[in-house]
Amino acid sequence: MWKLLIADDEPKIRRGLAKVLPWKELGIELVGEAENGLQALELAEERKPDILFVDICMPFVDGLEFIERLRQTLERSIVIVISGHDEFRYAQQAVKLHVFEYMLKPVMKSKLETVVRKAVSELEQKRSRQSCRA
Repeated sequence: MWKLLIADDEPKIRRGLAKVLPWKELGIELVGEAENGLQALELAEERKPDILFVDICMPFVDGLEFIERLRQTLERSIVIVISGHDEFRYAQQAVKLHVFEYMLKPVMKSKLETVVRKAVSELEQKRSRQSCRA
């Protein structure tokens, strides 16, 4: 089962993302929700998620700094940015940090499911390549 962490300062968004898709059917377990970047870092370190939904604007540590710090310990995690900001500089920085996808709020359920399925496929390919090397 793959592990998912949601980091967004808006409770309504976190709840919506937690309930929008049939996570178990997708082989995903929701392992935590964070309302700010510091809490997200602590949860990520503790629970080692495979997939993270990250907002750009969060208190204490913004999404971009969070991703930068996350990459130091969980470089193989897939980060999907879900943001209300369509400014090019945010997307550009996210690309430099190797995010998997940059999605704008509000996110359509079908689009989110497509991206999540693509992420799971990528994780399965990585796992397969690692087991071939072992």
